[in-house]
Amino acid sequence: LVAPHPPFLRTHRPRTGQPCTYARGEREFERCRYAADIEHVDELLGQILGAPRVAAGAPLTMVTSDHGEMLWDRGLWGKGVPFRSAVAIPLVVAGADVPEGVRLHAPVSLIDVTATFLDYAGASPARLHAIGMTATSFRPLLTPERSRHRNHTRRAVRIGLVPWRALVGPVESTPLAPLIKLIRAPCRGGSCVSCVSGLAPGSKCAKVPGAACLCEAAFDLSADPDERRPLSPHHTALAAHALHAAGLLPSSHRSRNESHGHTL
Repeated sequence: LVAPHPPFLRTHRPRTGQPCTYARGEREFERCRYAADIEHVDELLGQILGAPRVAAGAPLTMVTSDHGEMLWDRGLWGKGVPFRSAVAIPLVVAGADVPEGVRLHAPVSLIDVTATFLDYAGASPARLHAIGMTATSFRPLLTPERSRHRNHTRRAVRIGLVPWRALVGPVESTPLAPLIKLIRAPCRGGSCVSCVSGLAPGSKCAKVPGAACLCEAAFDLSADPDERRPLSPHHTALAAHALHAAGLLPSSHRSRNESHGHTL
């Protein structure tokens, strides 16, 4: 199943029969069609998961997505920015040995889905590493004994699209909250005043020490999950230092000329 994705094709909400029209403006029209696509996919998933062969005991089922959609959040459209609406995706897991009704907040990456399926299929972490996979199975988080696997919850997840990179990871032993998002992007016109599209008006990024043209911004995801209040430059630098000290943030800031991106 591949949906919803622009252009959103359904023009009626399946559950209510509500038509999607331009009468309330383009923004509400597209949001209505996006919701209609989601409801349609939800109905199809219900049919698949309710099939006798699946309901009888599928070993593992996951529902996820490749990216989100801004849908005019922050006045933006599409997926090209590092904010929650574009990069935070659903991940629902079900299976015979997966606890029911549990909600987890440990950061995982989309590429970890492949590693997890391979783990359940019998591939060892050493084997995955040997073939060059950088993904990590989150199978330990799906067990009743997940509280023992603290190391998994301490890993960082990297996100990126030209020209920005972002990292979500835990920050410990600092005044900051345990989960921080750090965003880095090239300077614009030699300035860090507006380094990332969609930051709140008046927000300023901080210059990355030791980097020729990188700027950074950070958010406390525990207190500010919608990423509306960037941390001060002082606390941004403190978060970057803590992530680096924990081995979660590489020290390299080399530019990649071919993509106009950078390492994070």
